[in-house]
Parts: sequence; C-alpha cells; structure tokens
Amino acid sequence: MSTDKPAKAIESFPRFRVGVIGDIILDRYLFGEAERISPEAPVPVVRATDQRDGLGGAGNVAANLAAAGAKAFLFGVVGNDQEGKRLSELIEERGLGGKVLVDPERPTTLKTRVIARNQQVIRIDREVSHEIPRGIAEGLANAVSEAGLDALIIEDYDKGTMTPWLISSLKEAMAGRLLSVDPKMARFRQYSGVGLFKPNRREFLSEARVSDDLASIAHAAAALREEMRVERLLVTLGSDGALACDGEGVFHIPAVKREVYDVTGAGDTVIAYVSLALLAGLSFTESACLASLAGGIKVGKFGAASVSGEELSGALRAEWEGLINRVRKII
Repeated sequence: MSTDKPAKAIESFPRFRVGVIGDIILDRYLFGEAERISPEAPVPVVRATDQRDGLGGAGNVAANLAAAGAKAFLFGVVGNDQEGKRLSELIEERGLGGKVLVDPERPTTLKTRVIARNQQVIRIDREVSHEIPRGIAEGLANAVSEAGLDALIIEDYDKGTMTPWLISSLKEAMAGRLLSVDPKMARFRQYSGVGLFKPNRREFLSEARVSDDLASIAHAAAALREEMRVERLLVTLGSDGALACDGEGVFHIPAVKREVYDVTGAGDTVIAYVSLALLAGLSFTESACLASLAGGIKVGKFGAASVSGEELSGALRAEWEGLINRVRKII
C-alpha cells in the first residue's frame, strides 16, 4: 500500500488543536554508579551523578502531540511545591497551551527512578489519589470548553484528577468532536460513549476476565465495545501489537519489531498518534498502524520520550507497506 495517504496525514498534524486532560506527573531520573552493597541492608549503594526531569502522565501525551507538530494543550493539577514549579518550567519549554491549576492541599505527583548501569534499581512514587475539589474540576472543565479544541484526550492514571463530575462534563463539552480515553480500571464504565477507548492488556483482562489469547480478547473487545457504546476500542498488547475494534470488525495490528530499550510512556505515544491520525482522516486500522510505528520508535528511547513527526515520516517510508499488509481481520 502506498505511503501517500499516511504521509499526507502526518503533514496535516499542525492544523489540529488537541488537548490532554488528566493526571500530570513529574518523571525524575537519578543516574549513578552502583559499585558496592550497603553494609546496612542487602541493597546496592548508588552514587548519584546526574538528574533529569521530564513530563509524565498527561504531560507526556501532550509532549508527543507537540512533537508531532500539532497545537497541544495540557489541562491538569499540580501542588504548590518545587515539583509543581518544575513541571510548569517543562510545560513552558515544550510550548504547551492549556491550563494547569494549583491545589495547595495535594503534592505534585512525582515518580523518581534510580538508574545504575542502564538498569532501574528502584522507583519511588510520591502521590495522593483522592479526588480534586469540585471548584478545581470546574476550572478545568471551563478551560477545556474555551480552548476551541478539535479533539481531547483523557489520560486517567487514577491519581484523582478525573472525577465523575469532570468526566461527565467533558463528554458533554466534546459532543460531536473526538474524545479519546486512556483509562484506568476503576472508571471503565464512566467512559461509555466516547470516540476512542484505549485500555492496555492488563487493564482489559482485569475488566473482561477472559483467557489471555488473541481470539478470546478479540471477542471480549467486540462485546465490550457494544456494551459501552464506544465508537472505537483499541486494546494495546505490548509485543503482540494491538486489537482495533470498530463497526467494521476486530483487526489485529502487528507490533513493529524493535530492540526494546524502555517501554515507559509507549502508551502515551500511541494514544497521541492514533488520535491525530483519526483527525487527519485515516481509517481506524490505518490510524492504529501509524500509532504502532510511533510506539515502535518510542520503545527504542529511554524514559517517557516523545516521538517527532519527522521520525515517524522516516519510519513510514521504510516500514509502512510491510506493516499494513500484515493487518488481519479476526472477527
């Protein structure tokens, strides 16, 4: 299949205004050397030599949209702390629009990963997961409504941003426009009726309670799509690719084979690019294939890295035909 159509889709990405709302996370990486075991406990002693901070969670999805060339907007909550200020700096550096509100009653969500000899030694999470106050939720909903978006992506990490009231308000505000959701298990059913629903394998199996094989997942995906009345359901399956389910059936999207360096943030890249591809007029299977290419590029990078439109265009020329020709209909 010719690359003309997906290539034109990538070229059109700068036309779109796409928002991301959800849990914003500061990803912090501490790099060092582990040369001995602690005398206090059987754990390595890591001598820190470098620190890097990055946008995680909803922030990483917005960073991918911006890297693709789209006009990206980020909506969420941080705490009144140094980590919140650091996130504000990173958001400004990326040139993201939108609105990030401060809740002085909660800390900024922070994930600290300690890396030694290219291996993650430990991850330390600082977070609270209680719901944000109604007033802050209303502020976010109003900001989304005023942004003039072509599409909105909800990035729900179960950290308290996506309250039932806010979910309902956003579904109403985005009626007639693309609303994509990367869900967590606790709120699957609250996202009924959205345009794109993208659980990963673990989340889907926990909800559907079926055998972990392609045929079983495919039939369960078709049933869940009908039950939830979602237009499109994309179940990401890691090295097994993905299942794309819409009114045309259930299709297996093969994974792009890469030497995997780090899977962190791969789902963020996928939902950003599949949403952009749908806006650009590609079919759901074509959009899922384009997102698979982008996800393949991401896993070759360290951390929650973004994938640029230029990188995707290069992969498109080399791999599109082989990928799209391996798509097969299961149901």
